[in-house]
Amino acid sequence: MSQSKLSPGARIDQLLRSFGTGAKRMRWLRRLAVLHSIDQRLARLEEAVQGGRSTYMGNGLILVKTVVEGAQFGFLVEAEDRLISPWFIVSGRYETELTDFFTATLRPGDRCLDIGANFGYFTCLFARFCPEGQVIGVEPDAKLFGILRDNIHINGFGGHAAARHAAACEAEREVTLFRRLGRSANTSIVSMPESFTDHLGEPPNQPFTVAGTTVDRLAEAWGGRVDVMKVDVEGAEPLVLAGAAATIAANPDLQIVMEWSPGQIRAAGVDLGEFLDQVAGMGLLCHGLGPGRPLLSRDTLLGLHYAAGILLARRPR
Repeated sequence: MSQSKLSPGARIDQLLRSFGTGAKRMRWLRRLAVLHSIDQRLARLEEAVQGGRSTYMGNGLILVKTVVEGAQFGFLVEAEDRLISPWFIVSGRYETELTDFFTATLRPGDRCLDIGANFGYFTCLFARFCPEGQVIGVEPDAKLFGILRDNIHINGFGGHAAARHAAACEAEREVTLFRRLGRSANTSIVSMPESFTDHLGEPPNQPFTVAGTTVDRLAEAWGGRVDVMKVDVEGAEPLVLAGAAATIAANPDLQIVMEWSPGQIRAAGVDLGEFLDQVAGMGLLCHGLGPGRPLLSRDTLLGLHYAAGILLARRPR
């Protein structure tokens, strides 16, 4: 019988017999075991490689490889960005505290909203770890919206994830935002003074208008159900929650991870204490993202300079 017609098991048996018997055979088997171990370690190393895996794609875009919980992603990012892109390219890591929280708590069928999606890292993370769910990433900046949309499709999530070009706020209306050139993730409803942008070597803010929508309107696509929401909108968080009142009331298990940036919220003209009253009035408690999801008191939050994310939930997962 030819070698090609042997079953896999027979071929393995034939290979083992070719190693001889006794001590000689055992030496070969030990060598095979060592080679197999090395091969497995190399595979794990390749899977875990983070920084340094990037390629310039032209048109001011860099493609970056990152690995999250063994899942590989490819993300286009802005080459001219000075806020997110440099460290993301070097390390392959982004918002690690939020990433760890989401990978530990997301469920396969979750409906997720990414409000302030930027280039789509969390939109794609949601889509990867919620394969039976639905995801919408909302981004007001036209250029970032295009990158967000491309990243959804580059990673193969077009079947259950979508990009929306809009600003989430308290009503269906036109919204004026101020683009930060070179730091697009800091684009805000607040215009930074030229003295500030000059200090960073940036051009002045560029105002632009975009259609505004509400979380409640976005949730209509899913019959009002939302399970997870990430909100990072540079001081406009009170507007986003105001436009999510019906969704929050209808989803008692909703998990909201929100950037906590008191300086930006105050700069947007909102009293911090009144905002915390707004959150409490919706029945939401504030928690840290760490083990045990500790409750954060009002005094703690008022004294906290910044947190990449706090959890707003009636019952943390």
